Amino acid sequence: MKSGQADIPPSLAPKMLSMMNALDELQSTFAPFVSKPHTELFGKLNALERAKAHVMEAYTVNALFWALIKMSSDSDAEQAEKDLKAEMGRIKEAQKRIADLEARANMQRIDRAAARRFIQHGLGSSDKRKSNAPVAKEEEEEDHNNPGSAPLNTKPKKRSKLQANIDSSWQ
Repeated sequence: MKSGQADIPPSLAPKMLSMMNALDELQSTFAPFVSKPHTELFGKLNALERAKAHVMEAYTVNALFWALIKMSSDSDAEQAEKDLKAEMGRIKEAQKRIADLEARANMQRIDRAAARRFIQHGLGSSDKRKSNAPVAKEEEEEDHNNPGSAPLNTKPKKRSKLQANIDSSWQ
């Protein structure tokens, strides 16, 4: 009897054949990456792309190692599986950080100068309030200095409640 055919049950033969074909395809796919130095492959990438590639590498190695542990019947397999789960958790955290960095890079930026102009236009600039305040005080001083003179404009100025609140807060 041939040892290769006797060891594999007939029901698993098609699955083993497909697994061997998948491994051959995987090996041919990774041949360009394995043939070149690591620095040459990743030297042209920016930092975010390099981080993605490194996380992908770590995930792939851990996934293959997990498959090896599951297929082996070692007594240390349980401890190795626990360690591997902790490592996979660390890789998932790295993936989250990379996703956050990508989201932050794609976030809309706030034009602070435009926002400041918008707010100042809506509320009125403090320069206008400061410049109006001394004029009003000068008019009051003139009225106190000349009690007999009648004011030119006898109608009181109409002001909004907001302007009255602003003026009272500045006094």
